[in-house]
Amino acid sequence: IEGARMGNCDLALGWMNYNKTLTLDGDIHRGIKTSKVSGFLSKPQDTIMLKIDANDLNIGFLHNKINAFISEAEGTANGTAYIAGQWSKVNLTGTVALDCNLKVKANNCTYTVDGDTIYMSPTAISFRDIDIKDTYGNRGKLTGDLNHRHFSQWKCNLNVKADNMLVYDTH
Repeated sequence: IEGARMGNCDLALGWMNYNKTLTLDGDIHRGIKTSKVSGFLSKPQDTIMLKIDANDLNIGFLHNKINAFISEAEGTANGTAYIAGQWSKVNLTGTVALDCNLKVKANNCTYTVDGDTIYMSPTAISFRDIDIKDTYGNRGKLTGDLNHRHFSQWKCNLNVKADNMLVYDTH
């Protein structure tokens, strides 16, 4: 999905002819881990509604949605998320724990998140005392919000508490 290898998928599809809607229910297998996805897609009604129960799900598919401020995103997510809305105005909601490396465009630094939870609403991705680590192992705490309008018009309100953490990388 979006260039990211998700794993092997067992997918049951259904077609509701009366409203031209595709239903789906599937398992995404990645090694011994299985994530579940269910919901529907309707192009004539301009609607998407998917529930994702993530179990070490590759987050690479999100890169095109967050590439305004993240140049690289590698890792996995665990938890429940919903993708819903119009095709051109999709929203992502839910609560997931991330194990990932994210490279921030603004400062050219890569940070690691080891299993902390993020909260997603239709207009924001929220961080509540997330433990982060720079490439040298120095630690900090991230709190705040990334506000958006359907993954565009981003606004950032973040606070990092850190001691000796890399905040700008010229390499």
